[in-house]
Formats: sequence, structure tokens, C-alpha cells
Amino acid sequence: MLLTELEGFIEEDIGYDDVSCNIIPDCRVRAEVIAKEFGIVAGLSEATQIFEYFEIFSTTDFQDGDLVKENDIIFNLDGGARSILKAERLALNFLEE
Repeated sequence: MLLTELEGFIEEDIGYDDVSCNIIPDCRVRAEVIAKEFGIVAGLSEATQIFEYFEIFSTTDFQDGDLVKENDIIFNLDGGARSILKAERLALNFLEE
């Protein structure tokens, strides 16, 4: 995905003045993206690009096309709490398609 496309998605999805992210402290946190049901993983490279844009370290043991079951951890994340909140909403749009 091109940087201009990514920034367009950010503007469309959360804008640049997202007040919901400002109500939480901006401390370093760890988070997980967990599958809610059985499915096939897709959109991992796009989600990874989004996490990188927001300076979030992400790891996954999955590849596009892999099967996941409920409660599988798709991504482990490490970064700023506000950045993770912003990025996960956009990344989930790609992972849910």
C-alpha cells in the first residue's frame, strides 16, 4: 500500500484529531489482536504497514490464507497506547474483509 493511500485511510477512518484517543494516558503498552471466530487470515501485510506507520512493533505467526480459530492471537503489539488504539481500528478493517 502506498503511503498516500495509507494516510488517506487514516484520515477517512479516524481523522487527525481523534479525541477518543486523548482520554487515555500515552504510555507504552502491549496488546494482542485476537480472532473472535474461526476464519481465514487475510490483510496481514496491510495491517503490518499500519502498525509500522504508527511506530508499533508487531509480530505474527500467521500468513495470509492460514486458518484461525476463536481466541488465536493474530498479532502481538508493543507501542504507545494511543498509537495502538488508532492503528488497531484501521488494521481491523483490513483483517475483517
